[in-house]
Formats: sequence, structure tokens, C-alpha cells
Amino acid sequence: MNFSARTTALVTLALAGCVPSIVVGDQPQDEAVSESTSEGPPDATSEPTTTTTTGEPGPPVCGDGIVAAGEACDDGNDEPNDGCDADCSVTGEVVWTVEGPGQIFDLAVAPDGTIIACGRDSIAFLTAFAPDGTELWSRQVNSYGEIAVDAAGRIFVLSSLAGVHSYEADGADRWGFLPGGKPLDARGIDVDDEQVYIATFEGDSDRLIVRGVDVDSGEIVWETLMPVEEEFGALDLTVLGDRVYAVGSRRTAEPALRAAAAVFTTSGELLPFALEDGPSLLWTAAAVAGDGDLVLAGYGGEAPGFLLRRVGADLSEQWTSITPGPQPSKAERIAVGPGGQIAAAGSRPTDHGGLVRLYDGAGALLWASQFIDEDAEVETTRGAAFGPDFLTVAGYSVTGTGPNPPERWWVRRFALD
Repeated sequence: MNFSARTTALVTLALAGCVPSIVVGDQPQDEAVSESTSEGPPDATSEPTTTTTTGEPGPPVCGDGIVAAGEACDDGNDEPNDGCDADCSVTGEVVWTVEGPGQIFDLAVAPDGTIIACGRDSIAFLTAFAPDGTELWSRQVNSYGEIAVDAAGRIFVLSSLAGVHSYEADGADRWGFLPGGKPLDARGIDVDDEQVYIATFEGDSDRLIVRGVDVDSGEIVWETLMPVEEEFGALDLTVLGDRVYAVGSRRTAEPALRAAAAVFTTSGELLPFALEDGPSLLWTAAAVAGDGDLVLAGYGGEAPGFLLRRVGADLSEQWTSITPGPQPSKAERIAVGPGGQIAAAGSRPTDHGGLVRLYDGAGALLWASQFIDEDAEVETTRGAAFGPDFLTVAGYSVTGTGPNPPERWWVRRFALD
């Protein structure tokens, strides 16, 4: 099995004419299909629905403004994305949506609340938005990919086409290099006060390379190549204290494929594999939580739903949350907010719908929202990040087929209670 999933196409696309639009509240371009969350008891202040002839309680009617048994909410309307969906399930409340032509592949929020998105239209671009959705600046960059922002607001982009590049908080160039001098398979990036950490596959090799790069100079501090006998495919990377975790899947004798993390010190020493797990085939994303914890998203295997797990500093399991559903779903990104809430953003492979879920710090699902453009062949969510008091999520849709189907990116801000 080739774990590196080579990038096969070079895309160079233009910001010219890319004028984003802002929609406050609902998104008319999407039809939101929410997922069922928890069913709570009816509000003590609500009145039961009664029949007109007998006065006896009748079946609950979603949309009558009365929270009845079996309804998690009822706001008296069928507007999607306002916190209560048309089927009376709790969804995320969309404050605003910004959209434009092309695709967005990742986003991050700087310490001052600035939202940074990386994508491509006819060119690769970085775009910065204020917390209210106003565009602050936009510029052409070398290529698009996963991004990280450090405590000073400096931006780091890992691209399969152009390697790793750094930019100032205002988008000005800092430094950049392409490891090996040719396109690679980028798998994850994170940053601390001293180094940028990147995970890649390069050339024809299926062996993961993890590097530490000086944040100021762009000089490679260390690089560690996965041993040839290890078949490990990384899908994400995060740094926690003095450890770097590349998470993904590892091929073993029994079972054949299992979720695992390759663990490195911040000086490049490879430690024993960890977080090997039976219920999932792979870890798709990881993020740092408070108190030195790590949160991971799993996919496939014995768990048919969406799996989220929190582990302590010693990697001991704190809890595991599996959200059941009629279809499998995969998290592309997870993020942890200042208040401990956890956001997971991704897609449903079977219907190409973009989704976002919000959990509390103990793994309880607070709400779930799904976005399906009925005219699109693909609708996916590719980035999630918390600001001081908000959640922002990004994704894109592809409409039609053929060599150049229309694409449209979006960034949405969700309210947090």
C-alpha cells in the first residue's frame, strides 16, 4: 500500500477578480442538513401541543415555537443555521459567511483575532479577515496548503508544490524553501516559539520525514527519516510541549492497519509509536487542548460513527466520544477553543456534504451542522479555528464535472454561547 498518496496535478490559479461577498446569517447558496444531536427533555416553561377537539396533548409540531418532547429546540421557524434547524435539532448559529471563487484549504486565527485563510483560484492566495468578516488584505503566494500561525501572528504555509513558506502578520514575505528541490507530499505543520515542524513524503519514497525549522531564519534545525521497516502514513502533525506527534495509520502484522502516532522530541529523536488503537483504522487530525492534553479524531474500523478521543499528557485515555450516524464522516481538521470546546470539521464521503460539530471539553456533542449545495458534486469543510469568542470554519464546493468545474470557497463564523 502506498501511504503517500502522491499529488498528481500542479494548480496555479488568480486572485484577480476574486471579490468575496459577505452574507450575514443564513447562506442562500447552501441547503443545510443538520445531524441529530442529543434529545433533551422539554423546556419546563413550554406548553404541550393539544388537539383542537379533545384538549388532549397531540403530537409535537416542529416549528410551532414550543419545545415539546422529542424536540431539542423549536424557534418557530424553518430557517437553517440559526441555532435550531427545521427538524428541531440544535445546529450552529452562523453569524456571517464570506465567499468567493476557488477553494480554501485551511485557515487559522491569529492571537489578535485576525482570520487567515489559504487557498487558490487562478493563483494561490492568503487572505486575512477581521472578526466581523471584513477583508483586511489579500495577496498572491507561492502555493496553497495547510497553515499555522505563531504567537507573534507570523504565518507558515506547508505546500506540496512549494515546500514551507513564512509570512509576516501583514502578509509580507519572510522566508521559504522546498525540501529536496521538487514537489513533495505535505502531511502536517505546527509551530511553537522556536521551530516550525513539518511532516512530508518526498520523491518516490514511502518513508515519512519530519523536520524542525527555525522560525526566524528558515534554516533546518533537524530532520528525522522514518525507519525503512516502518510503514506509517501521517495525515496531521501537532506539537505539544517537548513532543511532536505525527498522527495517521501504521501497517502491522495484526491487525493489518491501525491508528497510530509517530512521536518525536522537539530535537528530532524518534520515540516509540503511541496511540495505537483498535477501533479506528487511522487518526485523521490532532490538536492540543488545555492542561497538556491532546485531542484526536479517528475514522474507519470498528467505530461506524465519528470518533473523537482526548488523552492526557501521559497519553492515557480521558474519554472517547463516538457520534453515531447513518453515514460515515471524516474530520479533516479539529480545533480546541479557549473555553475548552472542541470543533471538528470535515465531510461525509458518501454524499460529499461538508460538516462541522461542536463538543464540550468532556466530549458531549453540543451541536452539529451539515452543508450541502444541491448543485455541487463536492461540498467539503477543510479548516476550523477558534478566536477569542468565536468559531470560524472554511470549505468549498465544486459544481459540475469536466476539466474546469466551477468552484466556490466559503468562510463562516459561528456564534459561541
